[in-house]
Parts: sequence; structure tokens; C-alpha cells
Amino acid sequence: MTSTIIRRRLKARDIPTSWQVDLSEDPETLVEVTIAPVDAARMRSPRQFLGAGRGLFRSASEADAYLRRQRDAWDN
Repeated sequence: MTSTIIRRRLKARDIPTSWQVDLSEDPETLVEVTIAPVDAARMRSPRQFLGAGRGLFRSASEADAYLRRQRDAWDN
């Protein structure tokens, strides 16, 4: 199956509000819409990330210390 990417120019007023995009105030403004198929094999469920960080820190206090150092670095 070949992937086809479709590009169309539409007026802003023709974009469905359900897309929740911030468009120009002028409904006559032209916008470009690109439609591309998503490779379902590359999509990952958020559940696959649960527990991914387990074992990075030996304890909660070690994780807290790391975060504290990171925040302190932001202030410098």
C-alpha cells in the first residue's frame, strides 16, 4: 500500500472547530491543510511508557536530590 499525502488550501472558515486550531481572525484567510496517513505500527500506546523510569534512582530521596539540583541550575 502506498502512502499518499494530500495538501489542500482552504479558507479558514472551512476548518472544523473540532480541530481546535488557532487561526486568523479573518475567515477568508487561506490555510494549507496536509493530510498524511499515520503508520499504525509506529504509534505507541501511553501504557507502554508506564514504569519506564523505574530503576533510574535507588530511592525517592535520590530522585528528589536530582530534581533539586536541576532546579538550582535553572536559577544560575
